Amino acid sequence: MTENTTQAAECLSHLTAELGTWQPIETAPKDGTAVLLCWAVDADKKMVDWQEEPKTASVFVQVASWCEVEDSWLVYASMVKENPLHFTPTHWMPLPKPPTSV
Repeated sequence: MTENTTQAAECLSHLTAELGTWQPIETAPKDGTAVLLCWAVDADKKMVDWQEEPKTASVFVQVASWCEVEDSWLVYASMVKENPLHFTPTHWMPLPKPPTSV
């Protein structure tokens, strides 16, 4: 397992503990609300449960929102035009609360 994969799995575990369980993508809001999207696959790009296979899963997590005009998820970035999502999400969860102090 790569260091990045390990860090991603640890981050996902922390988010799950703080925010609850990941929900199926079919239940995600499509009203422009920013959410966390997740997709986990193995080396053959087969979807896997990253918690059951942490050593072989590649985990992708991105903040995005549904765009009616584009009919797709758009990634939040510091760009004039937001980028389309580069993976097909299978799960989502709400964003955590922002920090209250520096």
